[in-house]
Amino acid sequence: MAELKEKEQQSGSEREARTKTLIQKVSKFNWFENVGEEKGRLEAEQALNAFITQNELGNEKIEWISKGEFVATYADVAIRKTGLYEFIGNSYQTIVNEAQEKGNGTDVEKAVDAVTDSVFHAAFDKAFELFSDSSEELVKNVVELTVYIALMAYAQEAAGHSGENSFARLAAVLEQGHLPVNIADGIIYVL
Repeated sequence: MAELKEKEQQSGSEREARTKTLIQKVSKFNWFENVGEEKGRLEAEQALNAFITQNELGNEKIEWISKGEFVATYADVAIRKTGLYEFIGNSYQTIVNEAQEKGNGTDVEKAVDAVTDSVFHAAFDKAFELFSDSSEELVKNVVELTVYIALMAYAQEAAGHSGENSFARLAAVLEQGHLPVNIADGIIYVL
């Protein structure tokens, strides 16, 4: 019994260390620096393809959209109504439920709180700089989606989810200065 408890403590410490490492990494991202640019696309596509495979999303194709297309499509649309947001929401609930069953619910809550501190303000500042001439709703959408993607990477790590962290793959797209925007009709749209 003592061995089992010691093993659980070690795995909890390992999860916490991985989560802290991820938080430090994400807090250093240059948010949206490559929107509309070719830079970072190859790496972002590799991360997206790994995400598609890990989540068994099928034959999703990747389509890059310009800032203008993004503004025209999402300026006045609630981001919560997109396929990507819905997928993330369903995945988040699954992760939370699994974490609670394993007794890691508190770890996930701490990780979620860390998102606000490490992501929100930096992402908001850059989103405001890029999109404030479009609409406040668009800035809000960009920040909300960015925080949600980062939150998922944290939550999956903190929950002690078995296997590779597929949402860290999605966060890698953010790291490349791009933003996954939506999943619809067999396409993942990326800004």
